[in-house]
Amino acid sequence: MKDDPQKWITKPPSGERLETVGGAVNFTCDLHFQSLTRREIGLLLFAMGLSPGHRFNLKLGGGKNRGLGSVRFSILGKIRLTNNDNSYTSFAEDVQEKEMDDWGNACVEEYLQSLSEQNREEILKDILQQIQNS
Repeated sequence: MKDDPQKWITKPPSGERLETVGGAVNFTCDLHFQSLTRREIGLLLFAMGLSPGHRFNLKLGGGKNRGLGSVRFSILGKIRLTNNDNSYTSFAEDVQEKEMDDWGNACVEEYLQSLSEQNREEILKDILQQIQNS
């Protein structure tokens, strides 16, 4: 028999303080990564549940077994790629903007194709379970 979630929220068994947010809440931030290959970007997008063909909610923090901690990442607009190779010789910023649906999907596919067939099948099976549980 499961514990009453409301009782657990107000008085967790471990005694820690627990805060919940009712409904969907949006936070906006910028993430910066340096010196990633396309394959590494594909892995990052895939692991964050951002690949359009493999979307899932990530679980963060405590209380996951009680339905807490579901997080969904979204990219607002385009992915911005900055090339800093010439930053010492040029004052002009070299920025490219890529669409998530086209370029991001291509990076994810490049990552998945780099895996052995067995590893790829295991990862996709795990992701399918996550999608079904989300």
